[in-house]
Amino acid sequence: MSLNALGYSNVNLGSDVSLVMPESMKHQGLAYPALPNCKSRIVSVPCTNASSARSGQNLIVSLPNQGVYKKQSGYLRFKVKTITASSTATFKNDAGVSALFNRITITSGGVCEVMPNYDYWAGIILNTLTNTNYIQKDAYLLEGTYSKAISTTDTEFCMPILSNILGNEKSFNLFLLAQPLQIELNLNSLTRALIQGATAPTDFEISDIRFVYESIYPGQDYENAVRSYVQQNGAYSFNFDTYISHQVNVSQNASLSFNGGIGKQAVSAVLAVNVISGDLDAITTGKLGLMVRGVNSTAASDIDDTDLGLSCFLDGQSVLPQPLNRNAQVLIESQRACNSCFDTVATLSVRDSSKFGTNVIDGGCLVAGFNCRVFDEQNLVSGIPVSNFQLVRTQPYGSATTVFIYCVHKANLRIDASGMTSIQS
Repeated sequence: MSLNALGYSNVNLGSDVSLVMPESMKHQGLAYPALPNCKSRIVSVPCTNASSARSGQNLIVSLPNQGVYKKQSGYLRFKVKTITASSTATFKNDAGVSALFNRITITSGGVCEVMPNYDYWAGIILNTLTNTNYIQKDAYLLEGTYSKAISTTDTEFCMPILSNILGNEKSFNLFLLAQPLQIELNLNSLTRALIQGATAPTDFEISDIRFVYESIYPGQDYENAVRSYVQQNGAYSFNFDTYISHQVNVSQNASLSFNGGIGKQAVSAVLAVNVISGDLDAITTGKLGLMVRGVNSTAASDIDDTDLGLSCFLDGQSVLPQPLNRNAQVLIESQRACNSCFDTVATLSVRDSSKFGTNVIDGGCLVAGFNCRVFDEQNLVSGIPVSNFQLVRTQPYGSATTVFIYCVHKANLRIDASGMTSIQS
């Protein structure tokens, strides 16, 4: 990081910043004024509906509809502890504290983004698009990955929400909204969220919840220019990536053939990961599952590199010329689906890659992925229109299995002149 990045003060009243318009605040077709009165503040917004919450409950944080949300600047800060004397636990599926959250919904009058099965989505992202150093060091401290233990004493975490509205390359004009931007967090059950330590907890508790982000106050000239553009063009558009999720239960010794709806105009990828159903709701075990797992998560007899016969069909057309069968192919196609093929920085986070399929705790996460992008350039809508998909695995599962499927697609958030939001996708 350049020392120039530290060359401004950040006090309660804000600070003067450059007159140059940053790319993240530009919008195609809009002529912008200079920013002579631009200020910047770090904002800490407390939870509005509760000071603490336990498993199965909801938390709500509302960001004021003022200023501009600076791109990729926000994170959720909170404390976590177990309930029951001397109880300890770690977080499931190598997702750290993300394992506590079942669904995250972002609204402002209308729905902006919905992220169901958020815990396993976060597990996929952390284990596929980061790397072992990040998982074991940064994310260990920030989010409690790599089996960081919690106890009856509060431990504080700082978790970025993996939303592409909040993590977009573009900053978000909050001042255009008629209502605050509301983030609703639905907590998981105890058994889906935690793995017990020496003594099992009866619950977990989250407290002192805050969302911390940087807000830019660009000045009245900028706001007037953007509002004028909205009046003339009908809406302000904000493009982002998001997903829809399916959850499929497969019986023991059964194969998989699932038909699901997508109905989106720009589908980028289909990702899937499976978990042994007994692990999903058992506090004594359970990590992020592997598409190559056999009978169970630890047996040495499980073959880690066997033919899977895993295929994905989009509106009847196979994504790949042949099924996914072996670890190497599963890995490279998941990297392609995550737009990180041959990326030597964002790599599969593993503890022992030789244990893929035989020991999930040591083996880490291996996701099945199917790429649908036509182009890789960042600012192009490069996905394809898809109405329905089919996911097939001809190799039977040795145990009753839950498969989580994520269909990633482009979406367009529109803010009209009245400040109401709607989604086009």
